[in-house]
This record gives sequence, C-alpha cells and structure tokens, in this order.
Amino acid sequence: MRLPTALSVAFLCAATAVPQASGPTASIAATVAVSPRTSLSVSAPVLRFLVPEGSNEATASIDFRAGVRAMPGVDVQLIAEPAVPSGAAPRGPALDAALFFEGQGEGMVAGVLPTGAPGVVARWSGGGQRSGRIVFTLQGVAPGTYSIPVRFLVNVP
Repeated sequence: MRLPTALSVAFLCAATAVPQASGPTASIAATVAVSPRTSLSVSAPVLRFLVPEGSNEATASIDFRAGVRAMPGVDVQLIAEPAVPSGAAPRGPALDAALFFEGQGEGMVAGVLPTGAPGVVARWSGGGQRSGRIVFTLQGVAPGTYSIPVRFLVNVP
C-alpha cells in the first residue's frame, strides 16, 4: 500500500527511537489528513442515439469502472452530467428532452437527467472497485442521430 508522503514521514518519525534527555522536554502535536483517492474510466465520453423513422426514442449505454480509496462508511457517488455547452444544442436535430437512465450493477439507481444538469447515477458506501453499466434512453424526439457528450465524475463529499 502506498502512503501519502506526510503519513510516511509521520510513521518514520514515530518509529525512530529518541534517547531520553535529561532536562526539559516538550510534546508536539501533529495532524495528518488522509484524503480519498478516486479513479474512473468510462467506455465512451459521448452518448450516441439513432432514432429510426417511425419511432421517437433510442437507447445508448456506457460501461464504467470506478475505484475509491476511502474509509469505510464514506458516501461515494457516481455523477453524470450531460455536457451541453451553454447556448449550444447537442449535435443532431433540435433536442429539448430529458435523458432517462437505469443502472446495472451494485449501487446503481434509475432516474432522469435533464439536459445540462448533473445527477447521481450510483451510490456506494466505503472504498473499493465498482463497475457497471448505465443505459440511457432518449424519448420524445424526432427521428435522427443525436450525440450528447456526458461528463462523469466520482464524488466523495
């Protein structure tokens, strides 16, 4: 296990024997803050929907693998945000629809992501590796091809 440098130094200092000195002594209090570490990989940064003629919906999925080094009991969230630049529309026909999502895997949830707004798509307790799939459904749109960039992040509040 790799320890942060400050924590390594604290362990080394505590393990070093200091000969007893005669005369005045002092105590020094030290605080070490250990921050959570996260990693995340996703299968694609863009959702691509192909809505065929005669339909008004399509699905696209993203596979992910998230890792968190954190204390037990810490709340961990996987957040997805359709990354539509302000004032711009996604590539494809005009889009004013919400993205429905459903997760497959441990801690996954279901819900709706309004275009341009973030939402929690999974939640876990404590550190470890998690993987799963998020299936997004675009409904109520005209036939055509839609490309929607989505930003994913692991949040440890």
